[in-house]
Amino acid sequence: MIPYRKNSRQAGQRIDKCLYRYRHLVENAVARIKHFRAITIRYDKLKTELCQHGGTGVYHCLVANVG
Repeated sequence: MIPYRKNSRQAGQRIDKCLYRYRHLVENAVARIKHFRAITIRYDKLKTELCQHGGTGVYHCLVANVG
């Protein structure tokens, strides 16, 4: 969902700015979590191990933003 250019045929169509901002926030959050490579590639095939690493990645991202 990229905004249209002024000279585009679809330039007259409106983009929901609230939805656009929310999507941007979600994409940035996923990009931060992907820094933890084990989550992205899923080296650990067991669901319990994946949840443990995923929680750790999210925790580190939240702590980095707060502190």
